[in-house]
Amino acid sequence: MVAAGPGRESGEVTTLPHTRPATTRPSLTTQWLVAGGFALIACAFVTGAAQSAGDFQWWALFILVPGALVTATGGVLLARGKAPGYVVGCVGAMVFAVGAILMFGAMRQLWPLTIILPCLAIAGGYAWRPTDPIARAYHRTIAMLALVGAALGATMLWLDAAGRFSRMADWWPWFMI
Repeated sequence: MVAAGPGRESGEVTTLPHTRPATTRPSLTTQWLVAGGFALIACAFVTGAAQSAGDFQWWALFILVPGALVTATGGVLLARGKAPGYVVGCVGAMVFAVGAILMFGAMRQLWPLTIILPCLAIAGGYAWRPTDPIARAYHRTIAMLALVGAALGATMLWLDAAGRFSRMADWWPWFMI
């Protein structure tokens, strides 16, 4: 209870405007266990799906598991409010995706994903709002170009899958470089 004063009634409790009620976050150990659990479940799911598909490449686990663990690390860093969490998570997701593609033995068909995913990772930072207008314009330009690269990659992937563009492998990597 706060003592009565001007403008206050007896028994009224006030808080300062700059204080907030304490929020509870899971402990660091809990976050690591949950992230590691999701990483292992993702690895098990991809491994099971690749074995069911019939073209299972067991050695791709050496790429898949580290990618899942790096993604989990990025998730924990992001949840803790650490700046590099987004970058670490995106790099881990790309490594995981490459491991999954290799595990299915589908690199010949799905290799444009190795270009689409980094483009999406760059475009994902579009929400970042620098205070400097020149930096903001530069960042938004790069993010929009990344979206164009991802859209072009997805279009070429779709055209190649539909059989309408069979010579994609000849020029697409050189265009992206």
